[in-house]
Amino acid sequence: MGGERLKAIVFGKGKLGHLASPGGGRRWPRTSRWPFGQRPLPRTLYASGRGHYLRHQRRIGQVSFVAQARGLCLARVAGVHTATSQGFDHKEAAVMLQFNAETTRLLENAYRGSDFVKRRLATLEALAPRRGETIVDVGSGLGHLAIELSRAVGDAGEVIGVDPSVDMRTAATSQCDGLPNVRILDGTAAALPLDDASADRAASLQVFEYLSDIPGALFEIRRVLRPGGRLVVGDMHWDSWIWHSHEPERMARMMKAWDHHLADRCVPAKLPHMMREAGYEIVSIRPLVFLDTVFRQDGLAMMLLNIMQAYAIQNDLVDEPTVRGWADEQRHLAADGRFFFSLMHFVVSGRRS
Repeated sequence: MGGERLKAIVFGKGKLGHLASPGGGRRWPRTSRWPFGQRPLPRTLYASGRGHYLRHQRRIGQVSFVAQARGLCLARVAGVHTATSQGFDHKEAAVMLQFNAETTRLLENAYRGSDFVKRRLATLEALAPRRGETIVDVGSGLGHLAIELSRAVGDAGEVIGVDPSVDMRTAATSQCDGLPNVRILDGTAAALPLDDASADRAASLQVFEYLSDIPGALFEIRRVLRPGGRLVVGDMHWDSWIWHSHEPERMARMMKAWDHHLADRCVPAKLPHMMREAGYEIVSIRPLVFLDTVFRQDGLAMMLLNIMQAYAIQNDLVDEPTVRGWADEQRHLAADGRFFFSLMHFVVSGRRS
């Protein structure tokens, strides 16, 4: 991945954009650093946890690595600041997208829908939290997983959510109000604000596929885990994606366009080896299938349909008539009872040696 361009979707305050290396195709200077104090970047835009930056005209905003239910690189802008760090090309602007009220409503339904609830439950099952434990949620977002974990560890335990986005931390703090065993801290996957061997377990849901340095994140999480501590990572394997269409070439174009928002589409296949190399013993690997033959309003397929349309058009990846035709076909297939969508999510659990 060292020489690949990295793009990410950013959702927040009604906008969608993408993150790419400066100059569209030029690589990030080797000596450039993020303002978060991570190590020098290896020629690519370094996506260390939620420490991404969105370039928009002469402004940048800190974004989180995943949105709300950590769904598909949707991330909220944490405020816009004047760019002062070296390495940013202020002459370039990311393509932005405006979400209307209907699209926002569909997204909110998806975040609270059964597909995303199912992912959180799979993470909880693999993590197996116990009363009195300290658990780190790496990429806590709005705090949905942190709330579930707080019940599991009880008053004698503690849940620490880590996120560099001010908006995300504020929202999570609000959601977790009244839960004295939950703390929400500023930090990234590569720089956790925690002491060595201070946590019993850690979870990271829909995060690693957006990181350009997964081994670095694994070593950092291992640092804060106690010996025998458990790490659970959940991500999509995008090579498992099946979406029926009578025009397969058009579908392939749309899927390829969506690949631009990922750092790596096959994280689950690579993660077990990476975890072993970072000092973890693999405990379990659980596949979780998202399968739909109907178009559910709160489902993953509906969310992808809306986001992929916007992303492809606003980033000039696919022409608008083709995109609209693709979306219309899926609605027609659903109406005729011929809709089929499938995607695999994997939950990988490892124990710190």
